[in-house]
Amino acid sequence: MDSTNTTDAVFVDTQVRFKDSEDGTWQDSIDAEIGDEVEYQITYQNTSDSTQTDVVISDSLPANMQYVAGSTVLYNVNHPNGLVLDTDAVVADNGINIGAYTAGSNAFVRFTAKVEDVDLAWGSNTLVNWGQVSVGETMLQDHAEVVVQNNMPIYILCTIMLALAICFGAAFIILRIKIHKKKRYL
Repeated sequence: MDSTNTTDAVFVDTQVRFKDSEDGTWQDSIDAEIGDEVEYQITYQNTSDSTQTDVVISDSLPANMQYVAGSTVLYNVNHPNGLVLDTDAVVADNGINIGAYTAGSNAFVRFTAKVEDVDLAWGSNTLVNWGQVSVGETMLQDHAEVVVQNNMPIYILCTIMLALAICFGAAFIILRIKIHKKKRYL
């Protein structure tokens, strides 16, 4: 499903930004590097006319994104400054039950993940993260993307070529010195 999905009863939106970003802007996609930490935000809103109970938020992190333990925070009317949750279940199969929400109310969950190079392909990699909201039999999801450039093979090749150039340069200089010495003695 595309971003900002709605049905008759539930709204979900998943976005991403750099952890501790100065401007704080949430986006649908960012460009990151291996080792960067990003924050994901999954937003839920009750768009029905009645209270929804047992609202569950979960997330499916892609390969090469590592969840940062203890980073899940719930924001809602009862916790406007955020409540650090003592569970990391947001990225587990069952997700986290964030309670009941009256008509029109909302909540969002934030957590941190780190970009890793476990099996990144060479070049551009789009890591798609899916945030889900479940209410009863209804489950909606939305995604945010982190685009990572893996240019490591080029860096390795450049380093090897630089080392070879230094070795050949040093060998050339030594050879020139030896030739010069031989010519002096002739």
